Amino acid sequence: MKPKDAARIFNELEMDVLLEVFERMKASKTAPVLADMDPVRAKDITTRIAERKKMPDIN
Repeated sequence: MKPKDAARIFNELEMDVLLEVFERMKASKTAPVLADMDPVRAKDITTRIAERKKMPDIN
């Protein structure tokens, strides 16, 4: 599926489902999809993925 087509579908998915899908995909595949998504939605999903993948505390 082309990123533009995936983005159109991903824009309509519920956030919980979208998070699961994105976490199973490689970053090289998600980046073009995010680029074609609604900017507000792309920001939201990016923020939520980052929150789930917190860096370990090294102090």
